[in-house]
Amino acid sequence: MDLSTVQALPPPTMSQHAVVSTPQDFIDAWKFELAHDFEKGGLPASWAPGQSGPKQWGAEDQKVNLPGNPTALALSADATSLAVAVNSEVLIYDANTFAVRRKRRYAGAIGLLAFHPSGRFLLSSSTVFRNRKIQEYIHLWDLGVEAGAGDWDTFTSRILDVSVEALVNERSWSAAEVEAMSPELKASLEELFQTAELRRDVQRQDALEGHLAGFGSRPFTHDGKFLFYIGGINRADVVVYNVSERKERFRLQRHTDAVMWVGSNPDDTMIATSSWDGTVKLWQGHTGALLHTLQTGRHQLWAGRFSPDGRFLAVGAGSGNIYVWRVETTELISKLDGGPDWVRTLDFSMDVEKDVVYLAAGSSLKVCVFDIRTAERIQNWEVKHDGNGIMYEVQNVQYSPSDFTPRVLGIKTPDGRITVYDNGRNVKWEFEQPLTDAPRLYGTGDMVFHAATSSIISAGSDNSLRVWKL
Repeated sequence: MDLSTVQALPPPTMSQHAVVSTPQDFIDAWKFELAHDFEKGGLPASWAPGQSGPKQWGAEDQKVNLPGNPTALALSADATSLAVAVNSEVLIYDANTFAVRRKRRYAGAIGLLAFHPSGRFLLSSSTVFRNRKIQEYIHLWDLGVEAGAGDWDTFTSRILDVSVEALVNERSWSAAEVEAMSPELKASLEELFQTAELRRDVQRQDALEGHLAGFGSRPFTHDGKFLFYIGGINRADVVVYNVSERKERFRLQRHTDAVMWVGSNPDDTMIATSSWDGTVKLWQGHTGALLHTLQTGRHQLWAGRFSPDGRFLAVGAGSGNIYVWRVETTELISKLDGGPDWVRTLDFSMDVEKDVVYLAAGSSLKVCVFDIRTAERIQNWEVKHDGNGIMYEVQNVQYSPSDFTPRVLGIKTPDGRITVYDNGRNVKWEFEQPLTDAPRLYGTGDMVFHAATSSIISAGSDNSLRVWKL
């Protein structure tokens, strides 16, 4: 199982008599309610202009129907292309018109997507179950090359036609037998040729054996020269791969347990990794030499992030703590309480004029915002629960990019809810699944900010994308 896509499922508010045995039971009985909302100067956040309460699905500014359940979402750096993974297929949309530009199907289920900083390549990870084994691959799709391969359905239909003729003429199949077996034959042929094409892609270096780290990992260096992925039997090796030369540059191999997060600082002179072995390691960005090992104790480590100016590094732990180091001195400046459980999503924001650095971190039921200078918790957004915290987790916490107006913090939770907060004006937006829907749906954690339209694009488990303008 790809650990980068694991979703924890902590706490509900529901009747004590409700029987909850599966995620679907939980989400059907779930009632969202806050224990504590965003506030400023002692005043709770008010609704943003145009909102008198949460907007429900159906009131979005635009909806795009997808051919299946989306599993990953990525926006190109220039915000012109939106990539969406639907099961084993990747579709690339025009991010403004939502017309499909390109699409490609892979063997296995797609788990993560990322655009190269230049927009030239699209990175995706897939998991293939074959011969009772899990095999993981990373696909490097060169978008600068004209599409040459045809649609898989068309291809396998042609192969099926040839196969049917051979079965009738050479194997004595009847027309009725062929018709009854055609769907199974087509699926088997598609799997056969997709597997062969995958092996060919590995030989061409268009596919790599391994998986992408998750939890806010940045798979490409900022200059786009290298990509990072996880290899090795114990998932503890980080491969640094030269994109233009299509070859491994070096490996980072000093962790003793699985690596969860990897990223480089803004000038790419340093690489950081967090691991289940309870350590964060800092590596020289051009040689892979180990510079420092930062200790946190025995707790598993998850999400990480460098601050936009590169001065600070934050990593979330399974204890609910967030560790913050000053990068230049490797001094641990704060051990913040973001609990109650593991912190697997976090993000930085900066007020350049005031030289203030903010850190937002999400755990099972809570999002905390800290002022890094003082280690003060300045915001505490928390969901009510009854102590049975097993099926709810904040899946995505991210600040809008610097060119997005207004500057906001976005939160996405597994009931498909998006909460957006503008600290400057102390106002909020909420977008939610209709409470009357039954059965209700778990949402995905995927959402992106689109600066050109001041909107959020969100992937939904009802086979759709939704656009919400702020």
